Amino acid sequence: MSRRVVADVFAVIALIVVIALVIGQLTGQPVLLGYVTSESMSPTLEAGDGFIAVPAFAAGEIRSGDVVVFDAVELQGGGLTTHRVVEVTDEGYVTRGDNNPFRDQEGDEPLVTDDRIVATALQVNGQVVRIPGFGTGIETVTGAAESAQLTAATALGVFVVTLFVAGLLSGAGIVGFTQLIAVMALSGAIGAVTGYRLLPALGLSAITPDA
Repeated sequence: MSRRVVADVFAVIALIVVIALVIGQLTGQPVLLGYVTSESMSPTLEAGDGFIAVPAFAAGEIRSGDVVVFDAVELQGGGLTTHRVVEVTDEGYVTRGDNNPFRDQEGDEPLVTDDRIVATALQVNGQVVRIPGFGTGIETVTGAAESAQLTAATALGVFVVTLFVAGLLSGAGIVGFTQLIAVMALSGAIGAVTGYRLLPALGLSAITPDA
């Protein structure tokens, strides 16, 4: 994938993040950005679609019809899951993916309790606010960043070896002091680039696979 495409995707993601922050300011509530990785919430959320998630402490009372992000016990071996609340009971919430024929609790998943709910998907007029392709874009940019870091790490290894050899040659009087300093400076620059995390903010996004 070309650098231009990656840059365009990153720009779109940055715009979405800014919009989410503005919504948070206008509503007075913090927001997160999440995305789903399967079709279990289709057609509400297709695989790779993103959504605006309001943290549980700011979302208010959970009602039937809400789409929640919760910490599953059994679904896909545990972990964050994004499904819809289809029934509210005194013991907890019954959940189901819109595209799933069975409720989660018809399997081994226990009723979802308040302490396991991480966030609620923002809805407007009863519809989840969907960000098409947001997750796909995140994975594209993250993959490009990881590839760039791997390339830089490889380059760093080459320069470290070069630095070591240059040191030996300098000690033997084969390489001058000026050339040795130049190699050291270049190696330090590569190290700085390698250690720099290109997309640290992405770690704050709620990556929410669903079962």
